[in-house]
Amino acid sequence: MMEQTDLENMQIDANKFESIIDQWGSIGFFRNHPDLKIVVDGVEQDLVEYLEGKGYSEQRIYGLLIETEFWKSQDAISREFEESWWAAGGGTSRGYNPEVPLTDSQRALIDTNYDAIVRSISKKGIVLSESQIVTLAREATRLNMDSFEIDTEIFELFDPRSYSSIVGDGLNTYRSSGDLLDQKQALQGRASNYMLALSDADAWDQTFDLERGLVTQEGLDAGYAEMAANQYPALRPLMEQGISPKTFFYPYKAEQEKLLERPLDYLGADRGMFEMLFIPDPKTGVPRLATYTENQAMTKLSDEWQFTENAYEDYRTVGESILKKFGAVG
Repeated sequence: MMEQTDLENMQIDANKFESIIDQWGSIGFFRNHPDLKIVVDGVEQDLVEYLEGKGYSEQRIYGLLIETEFWKSQDAISREFEESWWAAGGGTSRGYNPEVPLTDSQRALIDTNYDAIVRSISKKGIVLSESQIVTLAREATRLNMDSFEIDTEIFELFDPRSYSSIVGDGLNTYRSSGDLLDQKQALQGRASNYMLALSDADAWDQTFDLERGLVTQEGLDAGYAEMAANQYPALRPLMEQGISPKTFFYPYKAEQEKLLERPLDYLGADRGMFEMLFIPDPKTGVPRLATYTENQAMTKLSDEWQFTENAYEDYRTVGESILKKFGAVG
């Protein structure tokens, strides 16, 4: 028989113990519980069946109880919640089965966390199924999670690395609004300041890492700058002076758009128009930045420019000039 000092050393909640013993005889929650098994003489037995009719002392019963997987794997709050959940469900089932409607009493147990989850996912622009919300609300209540831990669980459900298997087209086409989408687009915008095209997949990865606190915005910006400098070493001196590549190349791009008579997408189909602005040094081979005049000249050498109104006007002006020299134009 266990002594009281043994109980104190195990930090057993005496009040909770007495409550369990008081319920003995209508202790359906414990009967046939898969995690309430004990091994006696090498044979696994159901704890309740083993104890019935034995007349063991309270200490002895509790000593057996705390050896079960149910007791070892859960703290006092979790154990009490599971018992309350079982009772609130009418004593018919344990855990949560999406196919069985919750009772009003069960819903009352998780209402606070259920509402908090709904508010959080709505603000972030994430959709969870009813069963996912209930499952998470139940776990949050059972484990006494705080708001950060709940959000972490939400992010785990919708990690972009596995999201495509859930919704097919990926998170970027799944929601059209919400904080997460805003953050994802903002990161792509910040990367574009360094003339980097951040893919949707990478942007979602970084969005979730940022929301989880695994990275900082300052760290991401530093990464963008280093990536740009590694791809285009000629940009490093500009950035060291605090000049963003996007700002520096704005007049180059504007001139090209004027000459080609259309908008350009340096981060997409017109990447070549951006990369031609890095001219290899004939002696060292190290690329340098093109001058404004070189930009104009190279743009006019493109096949596309030959078919613009600008080109036609240039040809006409040159032709008239030549004819004037020969007195053919009055």
